[in-house]
Amino acid sequence: MQQLPGNRWSERTVWLPTQRLQALFDRFLRERIYVNNITPATREWYECAWKAFSPTLTDRPAAAPIITKADLQQFVITLRGRGVKPVSCNTWLRALNAFCRWLHEQGETPTLVKLPPQRLEKRLIRTHDDAAIRALVTYRPTTFAHRRVHALALTILDTGCRIEELLTATVRAFDFDNLLLTIYGKGRKERRVPMSVELRRVLFRFAQAKERAGT
Repeated sequence: MQQLPGNRWSERTVWLPTQRLQALFDRFLRERIYVNNITPATREWYECAWKAFSPTLTDRPAAAPIITKADLQQFVITLRGRGVKPVSCNTWLRALNAFCRWLHEQGETPTLVKLPPQRLEKRLIRTHDDAAIRALVTYRPTTFAHRRVHALALTILDTGCRIEELLTATVRAFDFDNLLLTIYGKGRKERRVPMSVELRRVLFRFAQAKERAGT
């Protein structure tokens, strides 16, 4: 690379367009990690979106803008051509819109570049009918593995918690006296959710089975 005095991007280095964008994305990601304190999952989300988007920027002329709306549109067209569903396109597009907003806030782009999400079909989510719920509630597991899965399923049904939140919950998170469950969930937020007396009975029996199994 050619060296020039007073370059703002790094130690007096002239960057090619794609290299300049990569350097800016690295700065953006570091700020999200160390200033915004994003989770590892969010960091991976940004990185995956950028990795998928980067091929769109190959062979750009030196005078090309940082990122244009046409770039984002071409990215979505490419994804849809590969059979990627609109909901997945929107997921990556939100990450790229956040990067473009950061570029504008840093003064790297004179105008805010943003692409609206694709319209999605809105359908009613199918839920279990009474017969299915009755079958789940009245099921009598015979092995410890079945007891564990059954207790997990009933806890999801009773509290509405995410499965990852329950899989990472500790024994101390379950307050049987006050019928409360303390979980550490999405966005690094801790919250308490109520449980029913019926669920407490199931979990208490599972705890006894766990103790007998020595696990």
